[in-house]
Amino acid sequence: MKKITKSLFIFIMLVLLIFIILGYFVFVYVNTVRTDDIIMEIKDRVYLQEQHLEDLNQLDNQEEGQNNTGLKEEIDFQKEYLSKEKDMVEAYRQKDWSTILAKEIKDDEDAGIHSTNKIISYSTFPTAFTTETRYQKNKWLRDRGIPPVLPIGTSSWTTMYDVDFGDKRAEAFVKNQSTKYSSTGINFLSHVFKQLFHYVAPIFFVLLFGNMLTKEGIGKNGPIQLLQTQPIRLYQLLISKLAATMTITILILLCVSIFSVLMGTIFDRFGNLDYPVLIYETERSYHFITMGVFLLKVFIISMMVLLFCYSLLFFFSVITRHTLSAVGLTILVIFITHQWNEGFAESLIFSFTPFSYFSVTKVVTNELAVTLNNEYFTYPTGLIILGSYSIIFFLASYFILLKRSNAKK
Repeated sequence: MKKITKSLFIFIMLVLLIFIILGYFVFVYVNTVRTDDIIMEIKDRVYLQEQHLEDLNQLDNQEEGQNNTGLKEEIDFQKEYLSKEKDMVEAYRQKDWSTILAKEIKDDEDAGIHSTNKIISYSTFPTAFTTETRYQKNKWLRDRGIPPVLPIGTSSWTTMYDVDFGDKRAEAFVKNQSTKYSSTGINFLSHVFKQLFHYVAPIFFVLLFGNMLTKEGIGKNGPIQLLQTQPIRLYQLLISKLAATMTITILILLCVSIFSVLMGTIFDRFGNLDYPVLIYETERSYHFITMGVFLLKVFIISMMVLLFCYSLLFFFSVITRHTLSAVGLTILVIFITHQWNEGFAESLIFSFTPFSYFSVTKVVTNELAVTLNNEYFTYPTGLIILGSYSIIFFLASYFILLKRSNAKK
């Protein structure tokens, strides 16, 4: 443990990680939509509508005495619309989220979200699934008094079922609106987990602990040979190395989490652990979980992914007895197997390979399982598969070392 904490390479890597998170926070902070941004958008619409209303009033004055019913109805409609827009400006200025969310909920209800005669869209945006989940999400936020991540509205919420957007420009607009960032502490932490895990974190930690075994002189006259002369068994040496690696990994991830939340809290606010996260189910069913539960699940399966990566690293360290070779082979296997897995994405075997679970956030939200129509591809299965393969590779490393040790006696 002392060797690890005094390592200059590890210190440099951790400093680099801090700067990466700082840079990413700047990006998220800049791209976070604020209430002032929404107010300016509404004011721009109000200005245009006021100009239009003025033109309508002038036209009405010119046609005075002609009793143009249609024109008067249009003027009344525009006045009502302007009044509602000005009310929204005030609501955003006061950060009256209850009023803002109530309007969104009412708009969905007026659009006939509960109507039995509504046209059901299965792939054209917004699908019935998207409309329903947006409605329920807004109700969740309103009932719990949680500020939404801006912007809100029809174009700001998409799901995996939205495939057809009509044309390229509409698709670009919707995707831009629905790609939302929040610099609050809790939400920024979720951004970090989504970006950090997949392949960034596994490669980072493999590089960080690449010489965990090889520096002990496996198969050579290194420190590990001296340790084996002590009343300590070989498996105890390996377990101690794994325990040290996992302990430091957990500490690093906890520090990253605390640092991310602290950054968001200082420059924005803490956020809400009760913020809803959509979980997909079969046959277009769904449910929501809190952001706190989501982050906990992501953290747990991320640790299992790293445990599996360490088992690969240990195995190749025992085979090659060389740090660069072990690290290179581990990273190479991760990439090659990822490409190989894509060819079997729709087969049953996909759910039983550990590399399939590296997209940790999509595993937790069940998006991959629904996309691939694979009922076995679940969060619990991922924990079991990652754990099982980790044990297999660690046992393989142990028996190879044991065989070499016995051969020297």
